[in-house]
Amino acid sequence: MDIDDLPATRYYAPKGPALVLVFIAVMALVGVLLTVNDVSFVRGVLGAVLVACSGFCIYVGAPRLIGRRPELIITSDGIEHVDQGRILWTDIDSVRLNRMQGQRILEFVLHHPDTYLAQLPWFVRTTSRFMRASGYSPAAISAWTLPVPLETVLEAMRRHHPALTVA
Repeated sequence: MDIDDLPATRYYAPKGPALVLVFIAVMALVGVLLTVNDVSFVRGVLGAVLVACSGFCIYVGAPRLIGRRPELIITSDGIEHVDQGRILWTDIDSVRLNRMQGQRILEFVLHHPDTYLAQLPWFVRTTSRFMRASGYSPAAISAWTLPVPLETVLEAMRRHHPALTVA
């Protein structure tokens, strides 16, 4: 089979984060209860902060689980990640496995990281710039967001792009 005829490899977010969303929703409820009960100013502020943080986390995380959009799609053209966007193989110099704060990540070493950063949404661009300033590639995928080991993802990438360099 020709590489261009190879069907796309799709990975969906694991079910584990759904439990995290349930916990976040409970925290939002606690925040609402702290805010609406006529208690102290400190509890009211704490409740408002809980609601705001929980709301943001639900806003970011729920679409991943409800829509069941693939977390990562690998094709003969490149990859498409739910956060990192589309990255063509021609834009990738190499990939490498690394650790960041105890978490395994798959980094994409890019030929032109500034061009890549410019096309990202604000929130992703901000976190990607932080990663770059910390010595990591701005394009990386956490093992926590995938249902398979990163080595399996690397194998799929090599099937779709045999010339891929793993550093």
